[in-house]
Amino acid sequence: MMVVSKDYHIWAECHDPERAKLWRRIRPDGRLPLRDPWPVIGKWEGEEFLAYVVDPDQLTPEEKKRATQVLAEVHGLSLEETRQYVEQGLLVKAKDVSVIMDQVGVAVALSMADMTGEWDDIWEEEYWEEYDEEEEWEEEEW
Repeated sequence: MMVVSKDYHIWAECHDPERAKLWRRIRPDGRLPLRDPWPVIGKWEGEEFLAYVVDPDQLTPEEKKRATQVLAEVHGLSLEETRQYVEQGLLVKAKDVSVIMDQVGVAVALSMADMTGEWDDIWEEEYWEEYDEEEEWEEEEW
């Protein structure tokens, strides 16, 4: 059973066969719960990459244990080190990954994007300067 600490869900699904196999060892459906739908910049062994943050609050204790074991095996780290990564919010590379959200997740994501000012430019006056309300729309444009 999944631990639910919020009213919406955001998952990552991997399309790389080898990585997907590892993800299924953590969760049988291969979907990992995410904190947000937006990637962050991750860094590992000097390499920077886009990554999503797995939400540890959405993993069961057993899933956390499996994630710790998989991470330790793949990267040759101690269980204690990997346990800390999992508890902080494990980074998963964004390459070959789809983000899936339920309806509430989409609404929350859109409202969060709006709060960050990412959409401010569409409300700028210059954006609409070329738009003429009197201009008639041709049927083909619809």
